[in-house]
Amino acid sequence: MQERSEITDDEHAGRREEIDETFDEMYERVALTCFRYLDFKNLDQVNNLTPYEYRLLMKAKELQMVDDQYYLHLQAYLNMTAQAKKQVGKKQRMVYTKFSKFFDYQKELDRVMGIKKQSKFDKLAEFINKKTNY
Repeated sequence: MQERSEITDDEHAGRREEIDETFDEMYERVALTCFRYLDFKNLDQVNNLTPYEYRLLMKAKELQMVDDQYYLHLQAYLNMTAQAKKQVGKKQRMVYTKFSKFFDYQKELDRVMGIKKQSKFDKLAEFINKKTNY
């Protein structure tokens, strides 16, 4: 943690600038931020906002922006992966020749919906259970 004696002149100047900001300037900055990032449409929405709500909304917006960056980087990675090639003899071939090999849409839907696909072993276990119960 920084002690007062370690604070530089630049930091003192920055604090003076914060203190020197008038209420009207701060209100305008908050209103512009609400319109720009929070999709507020009128000043009534800004006026009904508490400082606590404003801080929460802005923190949520920052987290949303991090999520957006994550999805952009994931998209770039997936683009690179989808274009991957493998060496087959002297030629290079695409690793994924069909989209379904790259992404199994139905499998993902089933996973989300909690649908478990039966394996060959499940059917074998059923058969054995039927035979042992007789």
